[in-house]
Amino acid sequence: MSVLIRTIIGASSLALISNSALANHHQKKQTSEDGKFSGMVKLHHVVDGKDNGYDANNGQSILFKLNYDSPRVSGFKLGMGFFAVGDLFDETDHNAERKARGMLVNGDGTMKADLSELNLDYKINNTNIYAGRKNFKSPLTTAAESTLGDFHTVIGANFKPTKSIGIGIAHLTEMSQGARTATEFSLIGEGTGTAGTNVSPNKVPQAEFHRISEVALGLGADDTSGLTVINATYKPSKTLNISFWDYYAHDIYNAMYLEGTHVTPLKGKKLKLSGQYLTQSEVGDELANDIDFNMFGIKAAVGNKKWGAFVAMNQSSGDTGMFNVFSGDPGYTSSQFSRNEYRENVTAYKVGARYAINKKLTVKGGYANYGQSDSLPRTGNGSIPAIPGSAGVTSETDATELNFAVIWKPIKKTMVKVTHAQRVSEYDGFNNLDLTMGHTRLIGVYKF
Repeated sequence: MSVLIRTIIGASSLALISNSALANHHQKKQTSEDGKFSGMVKLHHVVDGKDNGYDANNGQSILFKLNYDSPRVSGFKLGMGFFAVGDLFDETDHNAERKARGMLVNGDGTMKADLSELNLDYKINNTNIYAGRKNFKSPLTTAAESTLGDFHTVIGANFKPTKSIGIGIAHLTEMSQGARTATEFSLIGEGTGTAGTNVSPNKVPQAEFHRISEVALGLGADDTSGLTVINATYKPSKTLNISFWDYYAHDIYNAMYLEGTHVTPLKGKKLKLSGQYLTQSEVGDELANDIDFNMFGIKAAVGNKKWGAFVAMNQSSGDTGMFNVFSGDPGYTSSQFSRNEYRENVTAYKVGARYAINKKLTVKGGYANYGQSDSLPRTGNGSIPAIPGSAGVTSETDATELNFAVIWKPIKKTMVKVTHAQRVSEYDGFNNLDLTMGHTRLIGVYKF
């Protein structure tokens, strides 16, 4: 199907979303003593991409998401979430070598629906206890989403002994990987296991709950007792915040993440300085190779509601890349299709800026350079190399990514975005392969 026809279909779909939003703009959010109901419709449409078998050059997906939170009764609250995601308009060419698989959860694009969240929350004084299926948000379990995000089977608690100190503990036994898993494995990670997914989504089905060990190592892997997470935050003032996280994936790895931010008010704007440190090592004997990874980063951002700019740097060290298998992405230099700061021996830089033309229209852009790493596409644990003929592959050139986006918010809770990314893989040129991207997407979101 031509680029023009695909663009018209995408624009028409966005128009339907916008018309629905306008029709409901003046209606109050559905809340009552029976609970709170909310939802979202999100459309992703690939306008165009390089037809080189590497970049996604066709594809479309739509997500319907419904949530219900009950009122709190005697400290208890029930949460539920339902989703439906797929190629509703059957516009994606599923016979294509490179379709936008990362927006779908079924390889053939068919719609998939399920109850993704069902959890119970109990609050008493300064303590909050929760259990069930939900999206567990944390630095090493949360990343950018295309359509459907990740969900977890978790039990945990948060405690706030003082206004400035917070403590949390959680244990995750299962994970349901979202739509972007395919992109994380094949395009962002290029089979290196550093981008958030170690096993091909063709081996571990998406939007289905699997044991933590199977998500990390593949279906049939021994049960490793899940992932235990502890965290602490310290905010002594309005300008300073420090957080610490420890992730113990039993018999797989232990990772510690530390981040601090400081905000300095300036005349008409703010200066925000941030620093991060991540270290990861192997525990147990489930992995064939040791994990020895460290990364630090710094970021400086300045701006106000009208404009903003930032510069960031990440440096990784150690004998391996990060074993990044639960979608984590706290790195300051990540871009739309690049997370190379988690690869072995990388010096990464990124600059970016945004400008609000008016209250409804914003433009933004960024450029990242990741240099060349020592990470290689690999097989094993159910993985499939993302680069054809990848035996003996080595880094050939600096990895870079240039991004632009135009964001329009015509009314409250409605957004239309056009994004464009120019990307060069560090393996570009290997066996004369063209591993570059020139990728444009049209995205529409309506929340209610």
